[in-house]
Amino acid sequence: MKYYNLMNISMSQLVVFHSAATLKNFTKTADQLAITQPTVSKSISALEQELGVSLFIRSKNHRLELTPAGEILYEHCSSLIPDLYQVFNRIQIV
Repeated sequence: MKYYNLMNISMSQLVVFHSAATLKNFTKTADQLAITQPTVSKSISALEQELGVSLFIRSKNHRLELTPAGEILYEHCSSLIPDLYQVFNRIQIV
C-alpha cells in the first residue's frame, strides 16, 4: 500500500474535485465556487499529480467524465465533505 503525504493534499482541492465531478465541467465549477477556471484546472492537476492518477476524462466539448480512480474518490468525498460541514456546524453551537 502506498502512503501519501496528506499535507500535500488540501481540503480545497477535494472540494474543487467534488464540485467538478458533480457538475462535470470546470467552468461551472469555477462559477459555483467563485474562483477562476484556471484555478480549478490547477487544483485538479495538482491533486492528480499528488495521487499519481487521472481523475477525469476530458472531452473536446469540455464535459468531464470520471475515471475509475475518480469514481472512488468521488464516492468518498460525497460523504466526507458533508460530514465535515456537519462537524464544523456542531462546533459553532458548543
